[in-house]
Amino acid sequence: MNKQEIKDRQQERYNRGARAEEEFLQSFQCKYPNEDVKKSTKQQDMFDHIDCFAGSNSYDIKSLKKKSAKDDSVDSNIIWIEFKNVRGNLGWLYGKATRIAFELEDKFICVERESLRKRAESLTIKKYTNYPTAYHLYGRRFSPEQERDRGYRCSDVMTFIYLSDIKDIIVEEIPKCQGG
Repeated sequence: MNKQEIKDRQQERYNRGARAEEEFLQSFQCKYPNEDVKKSTKQQDMFDHIDCFAGSNSYDIKSLKKKSAKDDSVDSNIIWIEFKNVRGNLGWLYGKATRIAFELEDKFICVERESLRKRAESLTIKKYTNYPTAYHLYGRRFSPEQERDRGYRCSDVMTFIYLSDIKDIIVEEIPKCQGG
């Protein structure tokens, strides 16, 4: 994979995430017009894993994801879980957000972060795989060129679980606004 393809994939993920965050804020305001909604600061986003404050909760918003970066389309049946981020620090599963909001096609489903942490930890098989496999730990590796360009090694640790694994811990559903 060349540099441009890598940049294009990064940009696609960034755009999908930014769009989901904006759509969540609009949708939350549609459902709860009298509640205050505000974006987090860049520091809160990066270090506390909080994208916004809405009502009495803080949310980390997760856009629809692909199972593999090489896939053509997103898969709404899987949920990626980040135990450690690319720099090896604690991932969003251990952040300070009270809720995690997952984007689906027509709504956002929200779970308490702590409930999700317990569920994910109980489902995860502590065995690494080289290809994304449900419940198994997985870590991406940068090529030496990518490490040089970024200035660090990729140290993330994640897995994916299925949407069906969290159906019973959903605490809130927020329909997407029409036209949103």
